[in-house]
Amino acid sequence: MVDKDVYQTQLNINQQLFDNPIFFNAYQQTVTPNLNSRESFTELFHFQGENYLIVYLETLNIQQQSVGYYTFVMPAREYKAIVSTRRIMIITSTVVYLLIALMLYVLYQRQQAILTLATRDPLTGLYNRHKFNQLVEKHIKSKQKHALMILDIDHFKHVNDTYGHNVGDEVLVALAQQMTLVLDHSEIFARHGGEEFVVFFPQTSLAHAKIVADILRRTIEKKVMPTVGHVTISIGLTDTVPHEHIIHTIERADKALYEAKRLGRNRVVIQSSKA
Repeated sequence: MVDKDVYQTQLNINQQLFDNPIFFNAYQQTVTPNLNSRESFTELFHFQGENYLIVYLETLNIQQQSVGYYTFVMPAREYKAIVSTRRIMIITSTVVYLLIALMLYVLYQRQQAILTLATRDPLTGLYNRHKFNQLVEKHIKSKQKHALMILDIDHFKHVNDTYGHNVGDEVLVALAQQMTLVLDHSEIFARHGGEEFVVFFPQTSLAHAKIVADILRRTIEKKVMPTVGHVTISIGLTDTVPHEHIIHTIERADKALYEAKRLGRNRVVIQSSKA
């Protein structure tokens, strides 16, 4: 059953469209591929800048057999509005996504900055004392032997007093860079405080650690530092004791460092845990 007025209005629209042979030919090309399916279908049809919705409703007889279609064409003036709204939604969603991505990136960068401040020395970029102790403690808990050395710059107070603390900082940075070049990636090293640096050699004998220490000492001796020219370093070296707290290991290396200073500086002194 179809409302007579609605049907007549629709019939008038269809008649006006189908009286146009160009419209009819284009329309026919659009719907023909679907006619053999004998099932209901709809198509969106574009003609001379206008959008039309083509509707084909399957018609069944009393035996429920498909005998044809009830068809009509209606202007789809809302289509442009729908497409426009969809585009706006896509653009809005994209902008929101990008803003969220930017916020997450900023948060990640802040987190990394906080992590760096918590683990790195701000001047040299090396590990700080807290992070060094953290990394070394798990190695010391093992039964294997390791080596540890402390070094500092000879007469560093004279450098600061003569050239200023800015130049002193430049020397510290240059020393850290040389340590990074000489030491292997397996070694753990950090700025321990002031002009002191500490290096941990995992699963390394004192003899092998002394070879590395001497190479580093000679490298620093030959290096021309900013403004001040040449400087030297003194090194105290020791081995670890299983389950010994890292503070006690460092104290033993510190004693060896003071002995190196007493003996004239620019040298490596070993103090074994067995001494």
